[in-house]
Amino acid sequence: MAKATWKGLRACWPKSKETREKMRVAAIARYTNPKERERTSAAVKKALRGIDRTGPNNSHFGKPHSQDAKKKISDRVKERGGHRGLRNPNFRHGDYMA
Repeated sequence: MAKATWKGLRACWPKSKETREKMRVAAIARYTNPKERERTSAAVKKALRGIDRTGPNNSHFGKPHSQDAKKKISDRVKERGGHRGLRNPNFRHGDYMA
């Protein structure tokens, strides 16, 4: 028997590009409704409640970001207005953490 490998969503969902596009458009339309978005958010949070992804349980724990990833993060932070005041990750309850 051949060894099973993970090849992404295409392996799980052998749907045509047209079908996937229809599903994507329907999901976007559905999630623009604030009530539906809140309902979906609550369901996802409930499903992830018992999963611990801290420290060694985090697949990226102890690994450095690549230079490309650092550039993407930096660009996104600049796009959102930087880390000033409460957006600063070292800023907590009005004081800078030592």
